[in-house]
Amino acid sequence: MQNFVRQFHYTDDHHLPIIRGVGIGEGSTTYNWDARVRKEQLIVLQVTLTGEGFLEMGGRTIALRENNAFFAKIPGNYRYFGKEWRFLFIEFSTIMTQWLDTSISIIELSMDLIERLRSVVLDLKNRELSAVQNAKIAFALFWILRKRSRKKFKKKRMEFRQ
Repeated sequence: MQNFVRQFHYTDDHHLPIIRGVGIGEGSTTYNWDARVRKEQLIVLQVTLTGEGFLEMGGRTIALRENNAFFAKIPGNYRYFGKEWRFLFIEFSTIMTQWLDTSISIIELSMDLIERLRSVVLDLKNRELSAVQNAKIAFALFWILRKRSRKKFKKKRMEFRQ
């Protein structure tokens, strides 16, 4: 699977919740995104396909291994990096912030969901979409991911209480 980045730009997105960009990439010695200094306003989902990346926040460094993902607002108080890291990403418009419970979540995804995300990302690589078509896909994916991250958050909260 070849690396690529695809951005979606609309003259008028009618303030719809849309996918701003998708891609498949890999880390390197220079791959280092500091979300504190990024200028874009978006929400990113980055899913580890193989290897290992790292998320640094609040003085902690968290390893992101296969099936791990982070779901976060940009800009934010964290950075992510990795050398031997293969991943896919989906960038959502910030209008979806209203449905996020936290500014960043680390989640574990099932292989089925990762394959579904990979399929969507590859489909969007060359596909032309109207803003409305994009919004339908974006909203459906976002809701699945939100549900998954809330389930994980509740489980961690329950484990913490015990």
